[in-house]
Amino acid sequence: MVQAYGEMAMPFFQIGELDRSLRRIITRRVDLDQVGKLCNRSINSFDDLSMGDYLRVLDDTSVWSTLGWPLDRRTFIDRLHEIRHIRNDVMHFNPDPPPPDTIDKLRKVNSLLRHYGELA
Repeated sequence: MVQAYGEMAMPFFQIGELDRSLRRIITRRVDLDQVGKLCNRSINSFDDLSMGDYLRVLDDTSVWSTLGWPLDRRTFIDRLHEIRHIRNDVMHFNPDPPPPDTIDKLRKVNSLLRHYGELA
């Protein structure tokens, strides 16, 4: 029973960590007005950001360059797109089970954000 709960809850925990990390990174590097312009909508708080907003902000070459990460921007953004689809399936309770590598993908991106997020 405990193992089954852990398997069901793990994607939620991983997505929550991912969301907090991305928001913290953007908050440290981009002012709210610039975020609103990049998202093409009014943003009153960094807490208003969605996964799509994170993608739009981090896909901006000027924002990306401020991060100083030795990562390929396009590859990172492509992975975030994958994560966005995973997040939507999980948060909207898609009845189909997630692919077996879902948790591994989430953990790897979270690990990367923990490492490079300290630089941001």
